Amino acid sequence: MNSGKINRTRLLSAFRELVRIPGPSGRERKIAGAVAARAKALGFRVYEDGAGRRMGTECGNLICT
Repeated sequence: MNSGKINRTRLLSAFRELVRIPGPSGRERKIAGAVAARAKALGFRVYEDGAGRRMGTECGNLICT
């Protein structure tokens, strides 16, 4: 059973992994892919809206449910 505590080590490891991925403004496709993969592995359904297409950037917003 989850005690509600955050696993600080795991959280920091995930954060460090994600911030190492190059993703300047408008070119966040690699980061979005990594976040989507993690969310899917946790059982979330992941959708991407059309904001990237409308804004002329690589990807839109990720919606995870």
